[in-house]
Amino acid sequence: MAELLRAADRTAQPWRNGGGVTFEVARRPHPSAAREYLWRVSIARVASAGPFSAFHGFQRLIMVIEGDGMSLRGLGAADIALERDQPRRFDGAAAVDGLIPRGPVSDLNVIFDPAYCEARLCVLDGSAPPDSSAGSDRLLINLVETPIQWRSGALTTALGHLDAVWLPDALEPCDCAGVDRAAWIEIDAW
Repeated sequence: MAELLRAADRTAQPWRNGGGVTFEVARRPHPSAAREYLWRVSIARVASAGPFSAFHGFQRLIMVIEGDGMSLRGLGAADIALERDQPRRFDGAAAVDGLIPRGPVSDLNVIFDPAYCEARLCVLDGSAPPDSSAGSDRLLINLVETPIQWRSGALTTALGHLDAVWLPDALEPCDCAGVDRAAWIEIDAW
């Protein structure tokens, strides 16, 4: 059954390395008690340049959702420019610095255990969510002020700015109207 996740209900949590704050959107427990979670979706505020927190054994998808972009240092010989709405995947254990030459940004993070699942992240720009495979967790996050009218089963609601809906059952039908710009996340577990 769909779960509504309001932005107003999120509380700031310090980054693992203490360099900033993040707001957790959702997480799924790991099948092994030895790990924190199977996957976690969060929105971080990046007010100054600095190192990313390390997530050993995890993969990471990151996408700037507010601000004028960020550069990632440490993933290759040259810095990688990360413009708004362009997801980038990298090893969560990599020593990466985030540079924000044009000012503060907010970014969307999907951190997942690749031994147990695979995650995808894209931006819906005026379109409905794509069909998903069985076993998927799906999340939609409204990235603009204009509300999205979300319908899934018995749930019909307006998603405000940074509100999300989590559909843990890929077979549950869903429909939305008024999508201007939204993040769509799919996580397939095996």
